[in-house]
Amino acid sequence: ASGSTLSVTASGNPNSGQAPLSVSFTSNASGGTAPYSYSWTFGDGASGSGQNPSHTYTSAGSYTATVTSTDSASRTAIAAVSITVTSVPPLSVTGTASPLNGQAPLTVAFTCTPSGGTAPYSYAWTLGDGGSSSQQNPSYTYIAAGTFAARVTVTDSASRTASWSTNITVQPAPLAIVCVPDRTSCTAPCSITFTSTASGGVPPYT
Repeated sequence: ASGSTLSVTASGNPNSGQAPLSVSFTSNASGGTAPYSYSWTFGDGASGSGQNPSHTYTSAGSYTATVTSTDSASRTAIAAVSITVTSVPPLSVTGTASPLNGQAPLTVAFTCTPSGGTAPYSYAWTLGDGGSSSQQNPSYTYIAAGTFAARVTVTDSASRTASWSTNITVQPAPLAIVCVPDRTSCTAPCSITFTSTASGGVPPYT
C-alpha cells in the first residue's frame, strides 16, 4: 500500500553457465509509492536500467548483479542476484581415417569428433586432391595414385577453430593391358589391326 515500506525482489535466468552467458533479469518493487524506477549494476562494470533487463557476461567469474528501485517519494530498496560464469573448455578435435593406404580407386571413411568450444559446430574438409566436404564424417574415393594430406577444420558457434589432419597413401592399381585384333584369321597376305588398352599403373603409357 502507498506509504508502506518499499521493497524489491530480483532474479536472473539462467544464473549460471558458460561464457558468453546471456542472463535475463527480472525485478519487482512493492510498497512505497508507485511509480517505481529501476537501476542495475551487473557486477562486471556494466550497468543498466529498466525493470527486466538482459545482460551478457563475456568472462568467467562470480558476479553480483544489484538492482536499486526508487519510488516516487525517492525512497530506495536494493536486491541482489548472484551469477556464476564458467570458462569454455578449449575447442579441440580428433579424427580417424580408414584405410590409410591402398590401391586406387581407394574409398576412405573419415570421422571427426570435436570437444570443448561452444556447439553447434561446422566442418570443412580438404581431402588433398582437390576434393572437399562439409560433413562431419564423410566418405571419399581417391581415384589417382599419390600421397594426400586430408584435413578438417572445425568451427564452433563463437568462431573458434581447431584442426586435425592425416596422410592418405594411394597406390596405383596393377598395370594391365588388353590387346584386341580386329580379326583372328585371314588369308595371307593380310592386314590385322590391333587395339590395346592399358589400365592401372601410373599413366602415361608407352
